[in-house]
Amino acid sequence: MYKFKSWLKEETTFTDNVIRDTCSRLNRVKKLIGDVDNDELSLLIERLEKNSEYQDINIKVKSQLKRSLTLFIQFKHHGK
Repeated sequence: MYKFKSWLKEETTFTDNVIRDTCSRLNRVKKLIGDVDNDELSLLIERLEKNSEYQDINIKVKSQLKRSLTLFIQFKHHGK
């Protein structure tokens, strides 16, 4: 997670609080769907949207969870 935080700091204009929130939301995504390191974004979002706990979440939070996942996948592709 440290490398992801560093990447967010370098590649975005996010404040430290927003970076912490983004990492927290990514951890929540991982709790909902498990490993997020090896799949394509579309497959991960599909798994997330099919999760029953995710379906009960407020729409604003859903958007934030998807955004954190999207940023993480961008980070993973950036390192390749």
